[in-house]
Amino acid sequence: MLESRRIQLAIAFSSRLQNFGDSLEAESPIGRALDVIDLQQQSEVALHAAMVLRNSDSAEACRLIERILSTDYVAAMPEVWRYEASLAESAGESKLALNWLEQAVLLEYAALPDEINLQQIRANYSALLA
Repeated sequence: MLESRRIQLAIAFSSRLQNFGDSLEAESPIGRALDVIDLQQQSEVALHAAMVLRNSDSAEACRLIERILSTDYVAAMPEVWRYEASLAESAGESKLALNWLEQAVLLEYAALPDEINLQQIRANYSALLA
C-alpha cells in the first residue's frame, strides 16, 4: 500500500488491525505511513492517523498533531486545536491541554459568528480558569 502511495488505505488497514487487537508500533502500516506522509499535502490523512493512534498511544498522537499544526492550513482550524487539547488531556498533559484549548478559543474569538453558544463559551473559560 505504501509503495503505491496509498497512505490513507494503509492507515485504515492499521485501524482494522488495531480493532482485532494488534498494537500499533513503528513497524505497523500506520507507523510506516507516518514516515512517508507529506503533512503539507495530506494533513487530513495525518489527522485521521492521529485519531487511530489516539486509541492506542495518546502521547504519539499528540506528537503527530503537533507536527500537523506546523502547517498553515491546519493551524488556522480551532477544531484541530481542540482535538489536540483532548489528546493531551488523555495523555495526562493538563498544562499542554490548556495551551491548546486557549489557542482554539483565541482562533474562535477572532472569527465569531453572528450567533454564539454562550454555554460552550462559559464551559471553555471555566476550564481555562480552573
